[in-house]
Amino acid sequence: MHTSNGLVGLGETHAEPHYYGNTLVQDLKLLELYERAIKGEAPTNIINIHKIMDKIAGRGCPNPQSARSGIDMALYDLKGKALNEPVYSLLGGAFQNKFELKTDLYYSTPEEMVEGSMDYVKKGYRGLKIKIGLEVESGGFSPELLDLETKKLKAVLDVVPKSVLIDADANQAWESAGRTIQMFHGEFEEYKNLALEQPIPYWDLDGLGAIARELSIPLVLDETITDTHVLIQVIRKQACDRICIKLARVGGLHVASKLIHIAESAGINVSIDGLYTRLGEAALCHLAATVRDPFPLAAESRYWFKEDPMRGGAVIEDGIATLPDKPGLGVELDEDLIHECTAPKPMLTAFP
Repeated sequence: MHTSNGLVGLGETHAEPHYYGNTLVQDLKLLELYERAIKGEAPTNIINIHKIMDKIAGRGCPNPQSARSGIDMALYDLKGKALNEPVYSLLGGAFQNKFELKTDLYYSTPEEMVEGSMDYVKKGYRGLKIKIGLEVESGGFSPELLDLETKKLKAVLDVVPKSVLIDADANQAWESAGRTIQMFHGEFEEYKNLALEQPIPYWDLDGLGAIARELSIPLVLDETITDTHVLIQVIRKQACDRICIKLARVGGLHVASKLIHIAESAGINVSIDGLYTRLGEAALCHLAATVRDPFPLAAESRYWFKEDPMRGGAVIEDGIATLPDKPGLGVELDEDLIHECTAPKPMLTAFP
């Protein structure tokens, strides 16, 4: 994002059709619409820019939020550079600038899950997200597959240090609150480093509330948390102990900061998560800096470039991300390398 005085703000979107319900083509089209609508507006008036984007697409619907989050990210980067302040200062300040890291593990057998988990523990990671819904999601519900999912989890819990926090993430695949309560009541409640993430669909607030009441295991909501209005309903239902905020789902730092304040005021913990390059991961770190009691952060420098075209951002070492005190997001582009790895722009027409 370029301004008339020569400043450049950087932002990143995340297209993932099966998860967020958006595509690269959709994001590019929305970015074109947003560009035309906000051209000439004051980039420091972030609330006004969001008001304009509200009129373009979504009216709160989750799908358009990834493109919006890219605009939002660039606006905060611009404003930070203009004021010579890091983005976390624009969000109110920082409780910390060092963050323990977690990673997601997708292995299919207990043995593979244990090996992968211990690899990351040896790297210094203090959080592991164990995926326990993949087999059920792909093969359909059966007692055998459900048993396999829980065996993967228990195998990890029995070998990792108790100081490593484990989020058992079903990505909504378990479908039934009763089934979830039955499987986790008793045996898994002895593990004090365990939390259960989004076991059933995002819309089933009554079912999620039942799980939160019946199990002593902390319940984390991810896919459910799309905006502040939903979070208020979750709080009324007493349906979780922690939320997981993804910028691409909620629409950027502006809304994410509101979610943090609401959650913490209600006694609900906050995790920050997302799949990004160095740029988006820097945004996650700036947001995590404003969380009073942060859980391990999913910002582990996962790149898909032969040579990274970005410089700066968080420094990753021994399972810790350290955020330097730089203006804006603290990330710069190597324009030559960006040009080399830029793909041709896809067609924006809906039909051939």
